[in-house]
Amino acid sequence: MRRMTLEISGAGTLYAPNPTNAPTDARPTLKS
Repeated sequence: MRRMTLEISGAGTLYAPNPTNAPTDARPTLKS
């Protein structure tokens, strides 16, 4: 579960420029 979360967080960071995934993945990525 941790590895999957890290991979998802990493993808969220790469897709950060996208306004759609930015607010959704940016929050958990910052907390992690």
